[in-house]
Amino acid sequence: MRKTILSVFIAAFILAACSALPKSNTPAPNPQATSIQSQATANQPSVTENTQAAPSMTSDEVYQAVKAAWTKLETAGPRHISQTSSQGGNVVGNIEADSVPPDFHQVVSMMGNTVAEQYIVGGTIYNNVQGAWTQTAGGSGALNTVSNFAQGVSDSLTYSNGMVNGIEVINGSPAIVYSYSTTLQGLSASAQYKLWVDQTSGLPVKSESTDPDGMTISETITYDNSITLTLPAEAANAPATK
Repeated sequence: MRKTILSVFIAAFILAACSALPKSNTPAPNPQATSIQSQATANQPSVTENTQAAPSMTSDEVYQAVKAAWTKLETAGPRHISQTSSQGGNVVGNIEADSVPPDFHQVVSMMGNTVAEQYIVGGTIYNNVQGAWTQTAGGSGALNTVSNFAQGVSDSLTYSNGMVNGIEVINGSPAIVYSYSTTLQGLSASAQYKLWVDQTSGLPVKSESTDPDGMTISETITYDNSITLTLPAEAANAPATK
């Protein structure tokens, strides 16, 4: 059961990180955007004294701005990600992760208890479930598969209500706040998204999403060049899975 829970949380996190992007000729924002807040670090933009006014944008321009921000994140440097999932005001899951592209490390907790840990290093996936490490080759392929799946979901979404909600200062740096909705084709239930994009760097610095069932995912990211990943010996020496 815990392995199933781990798979769900890992998939949810990677889908958020690789969230599907809108097409340039379609009013489509980035679905699966989770909630992100960046702290002032080596990669983080410095405080801007002359904050520009919030831009006036059409819905399609909002979607493309969101796409550009997530695309830029793909080439950003090392960062720490904190993700919280909650329902009805109650926290049900947390993920703390470090990304040093292309390598990755995350710790998954549910109801306050750590349930799993994972590394993706050198194209190999290392999983620790209930204290036992295993390794599986093909980490990069797994990420690509999830990314492709996210894009497929994106093609089935209708995007609406793209808006600029103003400027907010996130950890000393002004960010443009965007909001939008997505609806899966054939269904009436919509998901709601907000994304904060730093005015100086163009990187996402905060976002939040609420799905039709009321699950809210919040995420923060700290860009920090000093972050490194070290694979534990017990993980490196773990048995391979078939």
